[in-house]
Amino acid sequence: MVLVTFALPAEAAPFIRRLRQRSGYGSAVTGKIGGEHVTVTYVGIGLTRPEVLEGCLHQTRPDFVICSGFAGSLRSLVQPGDFVLARNLSDPHLLAHYDDAADAVGNFLEVQTVATASEKVRLAQKKNHLAIDMESVRLSRLVKERGIPVLVARMISDGLKQEIPGLFLGKPLRHLRELGAAAVFAAQMLQVRPRLADRLVALIRDRPAPG
Repeated sequence: MVLVTFALPAEAAPFIRRLRQRSGYGSAVTGKIGGEHVTVTYVGIGLTRPEVLEGCLHQTRPDFVICSGFAGSLRSLVQPGDFVLARNLSDPHLLAHYDDAADAVGNFLEVQTVATASEKVRLAQKKNHLAIDMESVRLSRLVKERGIPVLVARMISDGLKQEIPGLFLGKPLRHLRELGAAAVFAAQMLQVRPRLADRLVALIRDRPAPG
């Protein structure tokens, strides 16, 4: 059984639609991909719901966990729509098995708030990291503490010099030009969300043999 985590249901929706024999609602949905049992759960932005993750780990006892969702790029050549794996947070055996399935592999950095373009450029200059997100470091640590392998597999949502529009973060509209930026980002997300779902399905279909 594979447990797949997302921060929010909206991130997971295209992947959920690819599950057969779906059941459940709320914080956990179960189904099948091929012959593999899959559970999806939502841990909140910044892992604000660790108790949900701990409950799923206890109840489902997965063979491994995929920590998924979206990440911001810290490299100019890593663009929205690229599927990336975290070298510093993933189980080495899983990383070796899936290395060729990613567009890029590198170290992830956890941030506490959504980074602006200037903040991402500054972070990129300080250390050699591939991407940033708000959950993967703590989530992978929690899973590993329970002796369960974890693979951090995310899709880039915003490029190095790109910002997530304030409207997507619940901020009020300040200028009409923000509507244009929001429309462009929304169109971009409509493309990358199903692409992430497809890449996750491919990972699960190609899962390593147990043991």
